[in-house]
Formats: sequence, structure tokens, C-alpha cells
Amino acid sequence: MKLRYIFAIFVICGFSFFNSDDNKQAATKNNEVQIQKYEFKDLNDFITKAPGVAVLVIKDGNVVLKNGYGLANIQNKEKINSDTIFESGSLAKMFTAAAILNLEKDGKIDTTKPARNYLPKDFTFIPNNITVKNLIFHTSGVPDYLNDKRLNLNGKVNSDIQIENKDVIEYVKEYGVAKKEINTVFNYSNTNYVLLSMIIENVSQMTYADYMNNFFKSLNMHSFIHTKDRQKLPNESISYGEWPHFKILKNKTNYLTTGDFGIQISINDFEQWIKYITTNESLWNKYQETGYVVSNNVKTPIQYSYGMRFGKIGGIECMFHRGYINGASNIFLYNKDVNAFIVILSNTSSTFTDNLAEYILTEMKKVSDAQKAKNVALESK
Repeated sequence: MKLRYIFAIFVICGFSFFNSDDNKQAATKNNEVQIQKYEFKDLNDFITKAPGVAVLVIKDGNVVLKNGYGLANIQNKEKINSDTIFESGSLAKMFTAAAILNLEKDGKIDTTKPARNYLPKDFTFIPNNITVKNLIFHTSGVPDYLNDKRLNLNGKVNSDIQIENKDVIEYVKEYGVAKKEINTVFNYSNTNYVLLSMIIENVSQMTYADYMNNFFKSLNMHSFIHTKDRQKLPNESISYGEWPHFKILKNKTNYLTTGDFGIQISINDFEQWIKYITTNESLWNKYQETGYVVSNNVKTPIQYSYGMRFGKIGGIECMFHRGYINGASNIFLYNKDVNAFIVILSNTSSTFTDNLAEYILTEMKKVSDAQKAKNVALESK
């Protein structure tokens, strides 16, 4: 029998987490309390695609759903809960970008200046006209180390290989930078964020792990950076291969690089993170700022910000980022129209989380659209 999930959120009309003009216009004349219900009756159809899934949904600053489903460890039947730790994959990029912005706020870097100013002196293979912002927005021309065929096996990174920062640097030195693409072409490259982590280290005089761990602690988050040969924590999920076999991977992750991957995080931590970014006006505004490329002196916006993408999930415009990596399939998204965040973390290589996020967002949008229609009808009376 399918489980039926019904969640209710009480919202005072005219007030929301962001208190936007759109939300104010949706207020009813009597400022009454509304009840919005979400019936995620088909949730099971998605969560069976992974050993385990953790889901966080926040609307108007209120938690609508925060729950774990399935197993963190198939072998010992350990269940997933809101404290279960997952590998972030590329969701790490939003945290790296925020750390860079913190350093800029403290006057330690200027993101419009050459990245070479803040990298180790021997990084002469990085052209001097690549700015820190070029790295952030993937307009640097720096090649993506994941394209290195020596690291690939049938189109995927060999699960027995573990890649470190030094491997990334050697790759860039060997293949060079596409100089004609600097500031003119958007090309998503994980290498950019590895270099950003090295800027953090060089400027702060701390390891990336120490800097980020301190950052997380200041936000009451228990997240941390994955390091080689560390001991597994009791509440940490095991990484599995793709559905339906869910083979245990030899390594927690292939990547010991910093900046692009490697943050170990729970949905409880993401709840704290969302509180931070939405109450930090300058950071939240930065997330809305897209980069651009220049051709023939014409600036063209790109659909990428500070570790965030802009595009459609299931035909609905969102700010989002995916975190796909061997042993993890994750997504973080925000939809302005519904004013909702959805975070999905899983411990499998199966890339099903887009479909689950689309389902949840679509269900919420149906309720939101129906409520708006009711409000319009009330206003017209």
C-alpha cells in the first residue's frame, strides 16, 4: 500500500520569509490565516530508486517537510533521518562561493581582480587576465579536469581512483587554458572551484577544510570536509552504485579535491544554511546576480551565479544546483513563485533526484496557484 504524505503550513497572509511585493499582493482583505496542504501521495514511486533519501522542503521560512526515507546502510538496516550525512557532490560549490564572498566582505580579496593575485606564486600557468569572478562564473577558459581521459572508464570516473588537488593542477599545467575563452565563453569546469579553494587557503592561511569547518560551526552546522583515511561517523550514509544493484563503492567518493566536491552534510545542516542565506541580504542578492560573457563588446548574461544555476526543473523556473557524483545524487533548488526551497540528498549514483524535486515542486505549485486564484476571487468581491 502506498503511503500518503500530507503536510500543512499555516501562513499569515501578507507575510512570508522574504516578504516580497508578490506575496503582499496575494494577501486577502481580512488578513486571515490560510492553510496550505501538500499531499505527496506518489513520493514512494521515487524514493525506491535509492537505498535512502533525505528530503527538506521549506516554504515562506517554514519547514513543510523534513524526513528521511530508506536506509543509510543496507547491510545493517540503519535508517536515514534528518541528521544522516551525505556526500554533497557539486552542491559544495555554493559553500565555496559563499566563503569567497566572506573573504571579499572582510577586504581580503577583490573578485574583480586577477585570480593570480591570490594564488600561490608558482601558479604562473594561470593567465593574469583571469579574474576571481571568472572562476566563480565558469568563464575562465580553465579546462575541467573531469575531461581527463586518464581518469575515465567507459565515460565515468573509475570508482577505484581517488583524485586530489595535485592531480588537478598537473592536468591544467599539461593541457593549458583556452585563452580565447577567457570572459567570452561559459564552460562549466570543476577545476575553477578547486582553484577557488586554493585562493581560500592562500588568503586565510588555513586549510580549506579548517576554514570551512569554522564557517559551518559559526552557523550551527555540523558539516565538514571529507579527507583521506578519515573514520566513518555513526550517522554517515554508505555510498552505493546505481539502481537496482546498489553496489557498495570502494571509496566514499572518488574526489579528494576541495572546493568542487567533498562537503559532508545533512538536511538539518541545509535548514541552517537556508536560514543563513535568506537572512543575509547581501549574500542573497549575490545569488541573484548572474555572470556574463563578452563578445564584440556585447555582454550576454549566463545562467550561472555563485554556485547556483538558473533554469527550469520540470518546466518551472528555478535557481538550483545538482550534486551528482559516484555514490550521491542530490539537488538544491529555490522557486520564487512558490517561495520554496527543496533539498534532496541520496546515497546512490542513480540520477533520480531531479524527478523527485520536480514532483514535489509541481505539487506545491498546484496548491500555490489554487490559493492565488482564491485570493484574486476574494479581492474582486
